[in-house]
Amino acid sequence: MERHTEGEETDLHFLMIDLDDFKQINDTYGHVEGDRALIRIAGVLKKTLAGHAGILARYGGDEFCIAGEMLREETEQLIKNLYENLEKANKQADCPYDIGMSVGCAQFTRKIIPAICTSQFAVYFAFIQLT
Repeated sequence: MERHTEGEETDLHFLMIDLDDFKQINDTYGHVEGDRALIRIAGVLKKTLAGHAGILARYGGDEFCIAGEMLREETEQLIKNLYENLEKANKQADCPYDIGMSVGCAQFTRKIIPAICTSQFAVYFAFIQLT
């Protein structure tokens, strides 16, 4: 993950992505449709992360995470692209609902656990601002 350019400092960032109202999708349309929603969001995440130095993983349930070494500006642009690509995917999808997401981000040093906790809090605050 080393790609330093003179004068630039990269940080390790941890993004936590949580699907908004995923339980409602499962409850209203069934678990098969919920699985389709997860596949759709995974495709958006994978497409958006292409070309970035990072690792994408499903964290659990309706949560995904991205860890990677990026400049702060790159991380901000990545988050913006995530939302834009999800909006495009929602417009192209032939289904009666849109998928929403909340994204939290934290810079981490040697210990990943505090970064996970910080990014989970950031997801929570992003989510409550939507409601």
